[in-house]
Amino acid sequence: MNEIKKREKLLILGCSVGTEDALEYAKELGVYTIITDNIIPEENSLKRMAHEYWIIDVADVDALESKCKEEEVSGIFAATSEFCLDKAKELCKRLNFPFYASDEGWAAARDKERFKRHCISCGLNVPRKYEVDASFIKTLPEDISWPVIVKPADSYGQIGLSICKDESKLREGIRFALNYSSSRKVIVEDYIEGEEMAAGYLLRDGKAFLINTVDLLEMPVNGRKNFTYIRYNSIWAEEFKNETSKVEKLFQKLGCRNGFIFMQAIRSKGTFYFLEMGYRLNGAGSWVIDEEIKGINIVKYLVNYALGNSLENEINVRDTKGSEYTVGGTYMLWARPGKVKLIDGVEKVTKMKGVHIILQNFKAEDIVPTDISMKQIAFYICLVAEDEEKMKRKIQDINKTLHLYDSEGKEMLLYFQDYKKCEKKG
Repeated sequence: MNEIKKREKLLILGCSVGTEDALEYAKELGVYTIITDNIIPEENSLKRMAHEYWIIDVADVDALESKCKEEEVSGIFAATSEFCLDKAKELCKRLNFPFYASDEGWAAARDKERFKRHCISCGLNVPRKYEVDASFIKTLPEDISWPVIVKPADSYGQIGLSICKDESKLREGIRFALNYSSSRKVIVEDYIEGEEMAAGYLLRDGKAFLINTVDLLEMPVNGRKNFTYIRYNSIWAEEFKNETSKVEKLFQKLGCRNGFIFMQAIRSKGTFYFLEMGYRLNGAGSWVIDEEIKGINIVKYLVNYALGNSLENEINVRDTKGSEYTVGGTYMLWARPGKVKLIDGVEKVTKMKGVHIILQNFKAEDIVPTDISMKQIAFYICLVAEDEEKMKRKIQDINKTLHLYDSEGKEMLLYFQDYKKCEKKG
């Protein structure tokens, strides 16, 4: 490790997926690391890993601005938490530090309705939308296509989402979605059935590099289908390239010149319908897989960007033939609602080759919530393998080894077991 550079300090806001990787990389660079939030270090292991920690709420931008000036902080970083990124963007503006996201790009990423208006203007398909207000549908077209999907305009992680098959359920869904919308706005649109996928782009100085495409594979979870395995690369990768010019036009329109963007879409009957974009690291840890297979790490890119370092060597995507691994995926292990009594197998899974637990959401005595959202995911596990057969074996081994038990000794984890889906190549 390089000698710590006392004059170069990176302040990390909050702790979310990607924070630990950013912290470790910054320390490798010899940068002095600081983590701040309102959680005491006894309850936040990452704070104990940093060189220094502050007990300053991320929401208190005034206090953070003053402290950053006092301590001569060099750059600001936040990982996947959009709230922390909101505050990082504001703090960087006050301190005249670099922040990767453009104003309009960030606004579109935080507002699904705004994003879709931009998509339409650039020729990208989106699901048909129906106008609603805070309590009822203003106009209910005679040709409304049931079912429809209802969700808050400004939330993520499937929070507040409902699939509605009639007007009564739609009204319930609107009320439910409003509970999770800080802007009191909801989206009602056609529920399109098809294959869900996403594409990740790294941007540098206005040039977009398509880093990965993935398929989001579903299984029944707590009474509803939810994606539980992200397969890298998508079987629609080549077909998706036909959307490239329109996607790049969208980035230009939004003023997106730097950073990482993932575009989420559904492919139905040969057409891609775009749902939303994330202008940040994705919560699935794709950078772990990208680095193993293609030699590029988005976390490292964003840490260097935050510090104002040169990015000349940060975008050098190698051919997959240059890697030991050719297959990748993120396994999201959901849990049924209830109280966790015992967790078993974490240490064994951690020691498996090509297996990286990037997030463990629950510990003993925690409660898995009843709301069906991504808050019910117990583990995010990134996997790389030499081939598809070995990938299937890794998932099988995880299923045999990793367990969450309730007080009655019953299994709480919901395992992905459709192993044949791992066989498809992009």
